[in-house]
Amino acid sequence: KYGFPVGDADDWAEARDSRERWPELEIAIAGHEEKEGHTFYSLECSLRSQKSSLSWLALRRLAQLRELHDFVKGELGPEYQQHFASAPFAHVGGIRGTTARLRAWCSTLAAAISTGAACPSLVGFALAFLTPPEPPSIATKSKAAAGHVRNVVGAAKEAARKRLDEAQKQAAETASA
Repeated sequence: KYGFPVGDADDWAEARDSRERWPELEIAIAGHEEKEGHTFYSLECSLRSQKSSLSWLALRRLAQLRELHDFVKGELGPEYQQHFASAPFAHVGGIRGTTARLRAWCSTLAAAISTGAACPSLVGFALAFLTPPEPPSIATKSKAAAGHVRNVVGAAKEAARKRLDEAQKQAAETASA
């Protein structure tokens, strides 16, 4: 759906050396805002692939981001430290420095997904958490292309009709002269 070559929940369908064609995910923490007594972090997300380019905003609380963190840590197991050693997750309670820690952690997660270091089940969970918009479908693209063809054909028919009318006029004038 988003261009990732999924084999099954644990393995990718493509070899590691072909990953430069993979979708590229970016997650940036743009800041935070207080709503109804809770802090919501603004996640500016983008997912670019050969098929489409999507951008969206996701508002999440620290508790929700911690659920994502816990899933990622569980899925990666011992490999978690390799990827996230320089990007520790935010402390409990949203203390000073939380936004900076979330920025580093989300950026590291996006890199792990974009390089194929994360397994398909982790990528699926992360995308479900981030709720990207639907990519443009083949049907939508086909309808747009069909509409364009219809317009081009309609214009060609009209031009041909005008040329035929002009030719008939000239033939009638020539015959009456």
